[in-house]
Order: sequence, then structure tokens, then C-alpha cells
Amino acid sequence: MGLQLKFRDKDRWIQYGVGNTSVALACREEATPATSGVVMVFEVEDFSATAERVATAGGEVLGTRDMGSHGAVMSLRDPEGNIVQLFKRQGTPTP
Repeated sequence: MGLQLKFRDKDRWIQYGVGNTSVALACREEATPATSGVVMVFEVEDFSATAERVATAGGEVLGTRDMGSHGAVMSLRDPEGNIVQLFKRQGTPTP
């Protein structure tokens, strides 16, 4: 498909550049628990502010996963029940 490879962690995670954004494919072990299909992942600088907005809107925080030098991922369920993840690069504060 001519996508630019941005990052690859063997067969666990492959990330491609698509315009000004990224698209990633994850193995089953890296995927959000209890999901299938597409999970949108948004990069943020601050988990707590975004998680607070989601909770105020009726969503819930499902958990946070520290990925070491890669950063961290917070899994959320939006008010309609969709799973969404937030990615924060290493070095930015966690809640």
C-alpha cells in the first residue's frame, strides 16, 4: 500500500505513517482486552485531563499500561461502549 514504516516491534506492533497521523497493527497480546476490530488510539500529553473529560461525559477509564521506554497507554470506554486508547510518550507525567 506504499505506507511509510515508522516503528516495528517484531510481529507485536507495526506502525505506519499516513499523512500527518499514524496507523498501527497490533498482535492479539498487544490489543486492548476484550476487543476485536479497530481500536482508535490518540496521542495525548496528559492522561488525567482527557480521562476527566471522558468520565464527565459518562465514559470510564479501564486501566493504564506502562510500556517502558515507549510510553504508556490508557484504555477507555466511551459513553456508547466503544473502546478507545490514549497514548502518551515516555517522559510526560502519568496520573
